[in-house]
Amino acid sequence: MFDIFVHCLLLVVLAASGEATASSPSSTVLAHFDGGLVTLDEVAILHQKRPTTTPEKGDAARKAAKNAAACRRQIEAVAIEKYLAAHFDPNEEPRFATWSEVLVWDAEATALGRAVRAAAAPSRAQVDATMAKSPLVQPVPKRWNLQTLFRRVEGEASLEERAAVRQEIESLRQRLVAGEDFSQLARQHSQSSNRRRGGRVNAVRLADLAQPVAAAVAQLEAGQLSPPVEVEGGFALVLVVEELPAKKPDLKLARRRARGRLHREKAKAAVEALSARLLKMAHVESPPRSTAQPPNWLARYRVAGHTRTLSVAELEAYLQYRKINRPVRDLPAEQLKARIEERILLELHAAEARHRGLADDQLLRQAVDNKLRQLRANSALAVRVERLVKDPDPAQVEAFYTANADRLREVQTAHVRAIETQLDAARPAAFYERMRQLGLKARSGELTFEQVAQALGSDTTVQDLGWLTDDQMWLLGPAPFQALQGLSGRQVTAMVREGRTLRILQVVEVRRQPTPSLAQARPRIESILRNQARASQRKTVRGLVIEEAEIQLTPEAKARCKFDDS
Repeated sequence: MFDIFVHCLLLVVLAASGEATASSPSSTVLAHFDGGLVTLDEVAILHQKRPTTTPEKGDAARKAAKNAAACRRQIEAVAIEKYLAAHFDPNEEPRFATWSEVLVWDAEATALGRAVRAAAAPSRAQVDATMAKSPLVQPVPKRWNLQTLFRRVEGEASLEERAAVRQEIESLRQRLVAGEDFSQLARQHSQSSNRRRGGRVNAVRLADLAQPVAAAVAQLEAGQLSPPVEVEGGFALVLVVEELPAKKPDLKLARRRARGRLHREKAKAAVEALSARLLKMAHVESPPRSTAQPPNWLARYRVAGHTRTLSVAELEAYLQYRKINRPVRDLPAEQLKARIEERILLELHAAEARHRGLADDQLLRQAVDNKLRQLRANSALAVRVERLVKDPDPAQVEAFYTANADRLREVQTAHVRAIETQLDAARPAAFYERMRQLGLKARSGELTFEQVAQALGSDTTVQDLGWLTDDQMWLLGPAPFQALQGLSGRQVTAMVREGRTLRILQVVEVRRQPTPSLAQARPRIESILRNQARASQRKTVRGLVIEEAEIQLTPEAKARCKFDDS
């Protein structure tokens, strides 16, 4: 089955026109170059996640040319990668040794994680016990989709003031009976937190409603509007939008979710227990604190019977591999401690995988070899590109500063924290309502962020999202972005939902950075210009390598790609 899948994938990737040959298609040679060749399976492995671009609409000749060019580029990309990897000198990139080591550890640690998670699979009895507590095994009672409009009465209001509010709500009811839109009136006149949603309250049970409202809803049919209902704190109007009939429990869904949730919990606990045991056995020690010059090492620990020392250079190379381009000495103490532990744990997990024999898997070793070749090729490409990149001259820097004032203008950042949880059908609706109410109290200043986090307990997590610009806030989602706008230090949002994530956000501090002078902006501008030069030179280097490697496509490749050399 796997061979059939791979074969089909290769035909799609290379836009093959003819029938597959009876002999092994994976050994088909598509190109020769100085020192090697490219086969059909190598192209498929490299490009199975980057398939040929879908051609634009147009005449057949143009579409055929686009497909042919894309197919040629895919074959050439493999040849370039293999050629660069074969001609790479690790001495030209001092960080390569650390990068390749981390790459192998990543693969081995991933294999260990899979094994631990597999061993943590819950038994049938455990699933049954968890399922018995799940609300999904209970019949779903009848529910209602409602719209409400609420007018508040102050606690010490006189009888006359209460009568006036009742008259207001009665007047609004008459306008609704006359045909005005409930959503619009709710947004304009309601004093409830759901007014922005047009007063909507969806899939609510009678047990979830205040007793006077529940009694009114029980007497109404879909489309009917209640008379004014006196509730705690004021008067309300209720419109029954839709009645949702009771449903029998979906036992298959309940079991699947119970198993999945229990498996995740057990796997997480198993990984955490394993990590704690490995760290304890490693006897991690930190350098002594001193006012003198800080040492060039960050930690000593034992792994596989040997004592290892983690240097500053090794951790910086590790962070660069993780795309974190920040000097180690600039990291806050807590972040530095977390990164050191993360790096040590990776090595310990990899060693444990080797101890269990998980690193001997043939498919794992093949995947590692492919990734190491890609790493060698990317490093070789970066070295060649760097030779061609020159420092920008002062005139270029000044011209960029003048032409890109918008990119260098004042930027405001905010330090943001979040209380987060994920929507889970196994949780009662009362939990989410409680979180919503606590969020409203925090927004009004009645509760602090810390008090809300403590009240919600272990069902939520507190995340430090760091210093965010407006663009980074927008990446959290439209609802969080909108809620954060205009907040100052220590202010808290109400509960906001983005997808299946619920958050209560706090702006800890706001920092406004002044527009830099040319001298202040120079390092940043030089970095931008160098990156632009690197992107340009990368294309140049690829073209040079194609000539240097003398890449020649075979007739089989030309037939599959449907192009000729004319």
